[in-house]
Amino acid sequence: MAVGVAAAGLFSQSITSAVIIAIFISVISLFLTGLATYNTVRSGLIGQAAMLGALWIMFFMGISQIPGDTLNAYTGMMAFASLGTNSKKFMAAQDRQAVRLIGIGIIFVIGTILACLGYKSFLTSFENFIGVLLFFFVPWSAINLVDYYLVKRGRYDVQSFFTPDGVYGRIQWWACICYVITLAVQVPFLDQLFYVGPLVSSLGGADISWIVGFGVASLLYLAGAKRFVHIQPGAAAAVSVAS
Repeated sequence: MAVGVAAAGLFSQSITSAVIIAIFISVISLFLTGLATYNTVRSGLIGQAAMLGALWIMFFMGISQIPGDTLNAYTGMMAFASLGTNSKKFMAAQDRQAVRLIGIGIIFVIGTILACLGYKSFLTSFENFIGVLLFFFVPWSAINLVDYYLVKRGRYDVQSFFTPDGVYGRIQWWACICYVITLAVQVPFLDQLFYVGPLVSSLGGADISWIVGFGVASLLYLAGAKRFVHIQPGAAAAVSVAS
């Protein structure tokens, strides 16, 4: 967080803007639904005007998706590019701009193909996709939260994040082990199209894999962090990193 910025003000402004946008989108959605329903029971000039207004609104809403899709493609590219941050050759490359452009193009192509293949069952596919994200990212988030708040208490040597031989080493093996174990523990509670865990039916079909994953990853990492999470000697003075 920037110096001089009040946390309460920043939080309230972020929440307010998010709520306003959510309300606006909900109102537009209700309006479009109402127009579609109205058009089915009324004909003539009023019904045609209602449909024309709905089409224009849908057109502009479609155009408004372009910035969001571009940002999503850029974010996906940066996620893949982050795999090379520990490579001195990659970080020193002069053509990283070309790498970014090619990466964004690849993400766009993959996203377009998936959209064309799954538009007929979008809601089901989207729900399962969110479930897969929860399966993989909740344990990772839990480990990071425990490390930040309970183990290192917000004090990190930030420069070492980008140095393979920094104070944290190349790989934090305890975090990786906890992550893999948690993924395995989640499997019996997973409810997806491609796999249904053996404990799902006894839970009434509920997918609680991410809840189990959060608890297991947090407790397991915390239990062994002080013993297995080491910082190499010669560490620079750690500074507090704002949450």
